[in-house]
This record gives sequence, structure tokens and C-alpha cells, in this order.
Amino acid sequence: MSQITPETESQLEAAYKQLDQIEQLIVISAARDLAAGKITSKQFALRVQDQAERHRAGKPVYISELGF
Repeated sequence: MSQITPETESQLEAAYKQLDQIEQLIVISAARDLAAGKITSKQFALRVQDQAERHRAGKPVYISELGF
């Protein structure tokens, strides 16, 4: 696993700030499950992509899906 450099961290933070509040919740929820070992990095990417695409298409993303 590669290390996150200060530059990479700054880029990630900038990208995160461009997300709307629902997209931020989607990322936080998936990151929490990734950190807890509940999902793999591949599952993280697929979950975030699926939920974000649904949200952007105007379809619901339920609180229960996010674990809140």
C-alpha cells in the first residue's frame, strides 16, 4: 500500500470539498466501513460509484444504505 503524501492529502481534501453534502456522506460511510474492515478497497470504490451515480441521477440513496 502506498503512503499518502502531503500533496496527495491536499488533493484528496480539495476533491472532497467539491462534493455536495450527500456525496460527502456517501464517501464517509464507505470509508468508515473500509477502515473497519467490513469492505475491501474494490467494494469501497464500487459502492461510492454506485451511490454517487444514483444520487446524481436524482434517484434516492437511503440513510439505511449509509449506515446512519
